[in-house]
Amino acid sequence: MNKINRREFFKLAGLSVLSIGAFPSVGFSALKGSVKFKHGGEDYSPDTNRIRKSIPSACWQCVSRDSTLCFVENDRLVKIEGNPKAIRNRGKICSKGQAAVNQVYDPDRILYPFRRKPGTPRGGGQWERITWEQAYNELVSKLQPLLDKGEPEKFMFHYGRMKGSDSKIVKSCFLAAFGTKTIGNHTTICEGGKWTAQELVWGKHYDTNDVEHTKMILNFGCNFYEAHTSHIQISQRAMNAQMNGAKLYTFDVRLSNTAAKSNEWLPVKPGTDHVVILAMSKVIMDAGLYDADF
Repeated sequence: MNKINRREFFKLAGLSVLSIGAFPSVGFSALKGSVKFKHGGEDYSPDTNRIRKSIPSACWQCVSRDSTLCFVENDRLVKIEGNPKAIRNRGKICSKGQAAVNQVYDPDRILYPFRRKPGTPRGGGQWERITWEQAYNELVSKLQPLLDKGEPEKFMFHYGRMKGSDSKIVKSCFLAAFGTKTIGNHTTICEGGKWTAQELVWGKHYDTNDVEHTKMILNFGCNFYEAHTSHIQISQRAMNAQMNGAKLYTFDVRLSNTAAKSNEWLPVKPGTDHVVILAMSKVIMDAGLYDADF
């Protein structure tokens, strides 16, 4: 009987999950180019048994922007998987990234400017399509008075997730030239608090960690084995760290998936995480357990 270790088991289990990710869809003109797999591996259509073209791309379902391969059949996008040559996500993406095919072909996807029909109540869902020229003119008619009054900051720009260079062009060019810093987006209710704290601590709002080579992880409320800004990268590396002997201690009000996979789950009362951290810090300082040279 062949023996299989834990690491090999997880690899095989991961491949099994990826193998069921194919589903058909319609309506997309593919980009040029294709990726050749190592050892001659190919992806086939379950309907036609034909080889599908694979096109390298990037996932925009979250800020991770994992490298992907988009599989195309008859000039239509039919499946998305992780790019095996990617150094960050190492050939894996989450289910949200795989489901991005649905976003491309969503029947409610907005491709043109709309406005609420004149005389209809807000929230009534009564819209009419207008031309881009009409949209530009209406925007100018609303923005120009603010400039004339010297009150550009009263214009608030709120957006979801902008793609590619859109963010740089809109924020650094248009909004800066207009004179407003009143900007909001999905990060306000997503990572806003975390970004502010990290900017105050080390000067940048993004965090970079080496969790794969750490010996101990103190985790406060983060459920990275289930959901995280860099879910695929973090979960892969944290799992490798634990398999290499790293200890994971999770402080959380509930037994999350990450807490369940921790060496120890320490339940805390809601809103008392900072109290625990301050108490631990006091013990470290009083006992001289900190690295003074560092």
